[in-house]
Amino acid sequence: MKQIIKNNLGIVILISVVILILIISEVPRLKTAITPSPSPTAGANLPQIVPKSSFKEPSYSQPPTDANGNVNESSPQVQAAIAEKQKIEPQLPIYVENFQTTVGVATTLNVYTIPEDSDYLIHVEIYGINYGDSNLLQEGNINAQAFIESFNKIKEIMTRDGADIHNIYFIFGAKPYIQVAADNLIHKYNLL
Repeated sequence: MKQIIKNNLGIVILISVVILILIISEVPRLKTAITPSPSPTAGANLPQIVPKSSFKEPSYSQPPTDANGNVNESSPQVQAAIAEKQKIEPQLPIYVENFQTTVGVATTLNVYTIPEDSDYLIHVEIYGINYGDSNLLQEGNINAQAFIESFNKIKEIMTRDGADIHNIYFIFGAKPYIQVAADNLIHKYNLL
């Protein structure tokens, strides 16, 4: 009887160790699988992707610089951006999940700052858009329309306390192809 209990105890311990190893090995994959990140649809044609080194950030992300290439924090433009950001800061972070656009694309709106940011900078992200859509800039594109409606909602929220979004420097997205696509849409549809 003691021998049977020993054998069963050994089997139980072995099974427990195997299960624990499987759980530990799957946690990193599960963690990355549930982390939201705007990404192109699988297999999408991505003509707008450019290497980060060759991407020139748009004017709405570029404050004036001095002769040494450093941000001129005393310039009127930067001072205006700091004042506008201060008007918006009590609302931050702005996070609107499941914003329903008229074209049936649900987006998530995310406006925030991080402690390392300059006093004049704000991050803007819109999730749920296929930024890799090769027809993104064509009239009637649902991703473009969803972007326009989402961006206009962000502007509406940001200007509630009297802030002028045209005086704010912001970073749109974290990936170069998203920045390029957003910049193209913002310019094509005169969103700023």
